[in-house]
Amino acid sequence: GDDMFEEELNGRESPEMLTSPEESKKPPTNADMAKLRAELAAEENELEQRCQSYMAALRQLWDELGLSEEEREAFEESMLMVDVVERVRKVVTEKDRQLDRVERLRPLLTVVGDIEAMKAKMATFEKEASNPNRFFGPKAHAILREQETWRNHVSKKYPALR
Repeated sequence: GDDMFEEELNGRESPEMLTSPEESKKPPTNADMAKLRAELAAEENELEQRCQSYMAALRQLWDELGLSEEEREAFEESMLMVDVVERVRKVVTEKDRQLDRVERLRPLLTVVGDIEAMKAKMATFEKEASNPNRFFGPKAHAILREQETWRNHVSKKYPALR
């Protein structure tokens, strides 16, 4: 994952290591320079794509944690003034930091998610329970029993939600 990326960045051979002693004495030609520019552009493009991929993962973590727009914008603004390699490093570091935070908060986030789901279900339930037509029809008795069972379950498990 990200460790492999760091090794890849740090383990790349420098251009000086790729040339023989005889070649290093010759000045580079325009064709050599064009080739190097093309290789550099391709590498920067690949890094930019990785950066965008990591940012997408980071945004998902921010959503899961409920990070404010101000915190998100502050981080993204800090990315504007650095080159692509530094942006990738910053994003990977931030992603790792937020992932650690999510893992520490996972039990709490699960409970919060359960409560939010229960609130949504309660809203739907209340809408259905306020329908006067629920008293009529062949399944009215079963529907009323199911509603009562659910009310008892919610009031025992989440007494403070009402």
